[in-house]
Amino acid sequence: EGSDQNEITYAEIRNGFIGLQTECLLDTAPPKKVKILNTIIENMSGFGILSRYYQIEARNSVIARSGQYGVALSQGGNYEFRFCTIANYWNNGQRNTPTVYINDYAINQSNNAVEFPLSKADFLNCIIWGNNDEELELDFEFNSSGYNFRNVLLKTELNTTGSNFSGMIINQNPQFVDYSEDDYQLQSGSPAINAADGIFIDSLTGTDIKGVDRTGDPDIGAYEKN
Repeated sequence: EGSDQNEITYAEIRNGFIGLQTECLLDTAPPKKVKILNTIIENMSGFGILSRYYQIEARNSVIARSGQYGVALSQGGNYEFRFCTIANYWNNGQRNTPTVYINDYAINQSNNAVEFPLSKADFLNCIIWGNNDEELELDFEFNSSGYNFRNVLLKTELNTTGSNFSGMIINQNPQFVDYSEDDYQLQSGSPAINAADGIFIDSLTGTDIKGVDRTGDPDIGAYEKN
């Protein structure tokens, strides 16, 4: 907390409790910001990313194998994940939480919900998957509507027919090469292949996490199938 405009690029963050914790604590100014580019966060006993009222811009990144949440976006904020693979096959005990969690409030000392505005929570051309039946929780007390899922391969039992969802692939196994070895590249025949929307390719996502070109018919997730 307290610093701004940080960037994490081509990092590998493994084997801890929380991979990346971003928060402003009592700061009521606009949220601080961090970019996460071409980065792998995996094997965290708690959270891959735990954020409270922050700005995160993530591209071409993998968040995998967490004992609780892969990505927990709490107390509002401003978030955009593009071409990310968020996969949770935690195997060191039972996991009772989804891999992605989003809320727009905090609980005060009087046990009342206090609003923290969720300006944006966008998941664009991402994979959200794991070994639970439900891998997404939207926990809103103040009718937040700023979340958007576009061309996401998602494991969920939620209703995804509303305007906050489009181009979705629901409950179709992404067919990772070998998730037991943390290999989240795509096998031939994966429903994520050629299923991304090229409109979301920007200067940071013209190639995938390994430098493979994706400017033709792009695949969903951090890895482009050769």
